Amino acid sequence: MSSGVVGVSERLRQFVEEAPYERPTILEFVRYAVRGLPAGARVADISAGDSLYREFFDHCEYLAIDWGQSIHSGAFGADVVSSGDHISLSDERVDAALLAQVLEHVPDPRTVLRDVHRILRMDGPLYPTVPLIWEPHELPNGYDRYLPHCCASFSSRPASGTSRSSLGTTALP
Repeated sequence: MSSGVVGVSERLRQFVEEAPYERPTILEFVRYAVRGLPAGARVADISAGDSLYREFFDHCEYLAIDWGQSIHSGAFGADVVSSGDHISLSDERVDAALLAQVLEHVPDPRTVLRDVHRILRMDGPLYPTVPLIWEPHELPNGYDRYLPHCCASFSSRPASGTSRSSLGTTALP
């Protein structure tokens, strides 16, 4: 079965087609996010795993960030080895952040969001995706699924309460 994924590497195409009801939407969301980023923007892909979306960020400075206990072999080549709740970058270091299917794997998503907002420049967009329904995976590190009203809180900077202007969400098929 082919989901009609075109214009991507064979590796990314195969990854997307492994989960045809979820991953094509995420792929389109990442493509959408990239279109808004200027050349040279510093982008943090938090919990990047195998850095499957790196190919879309050729015009940017892409930073793959993942923790040392990732189950993804590509994570061992991460640019920054850090957990999402203690990212070893200075404040306001990145122009944009991608959190693709990460928050359901952490015990305290608010702590992760707080640290992502810390490294994100004040007006920088955060592009999160989270599942609503998907089979259990990467256990025992699978905790939550999110309803759309819960995702609204992702857009505020927890430490200061400053409202964010850019928040991406995936559309349900």
